[in-house]
Amino acid sequence: MAVEEFIKYDLAFLKPLTKRAFINENCLRYDEDQRVAEDFYFYLKCLVAGARWLLLQEAHYVYIRGSDSLSRDMAQMAEEHIRRSDKLLRTINPSQREIYRLLSLFNRQWRATAALEAVRKRLRERDLSGLGHLLVEQPSFVGLISWKVSRHLLYRRLLAPLTAARNKVNGERHPLSVH
Repeated sequence: MAVEEFIKYDLAFLKPLTKRAFINENCLRYDEDQRVAEDFYFYLKCLVAGARWLLLQEAHYVYIRGSDSLSRDMAQMAEEHIRRSDKLLRTINPSQREIYRLLSLFNRQWRATAALEAVRKRLRERDLSGLGHLLVEQPSFVGLISWKVSRHLLYRRLLAPLTAARNKVNGERHPLSVH
């Protein structure tokens, strides 16, 4: 699997097997200060260091996310992804243009998620005054939310049916389909 594919499809729910020797030789470790999304950044470091993974069609594990899981808090997930991807973007080699582009897009997606979650929170609380203040203080939220919603609608209306039809004809599965 290429680094670009991993970022593009946000494949952090994969559970790849990696040789301990590779991890030790490349001094790879989980960031112990990171509370959410730690797998994504550990796996990304592995791929950048040259790890090779083969994706199998079959699922060989069951992922269970409990009701009290930190990964259910989208605002916290977004905050962590924004912080970590900002940090990574500052370290990307300029010659790695595609990785930089995809990581920038990934960062923007999480910024849009953070904006949407902040707006949803105000709406759930029926805090229209707070919503107004938020949008005045963060004018970029309107553009980010519009971008996120338009991408979602485009995917649902155009790309998902086309992908499903193509996969049905070819007998393939989408890389992110749940098995």
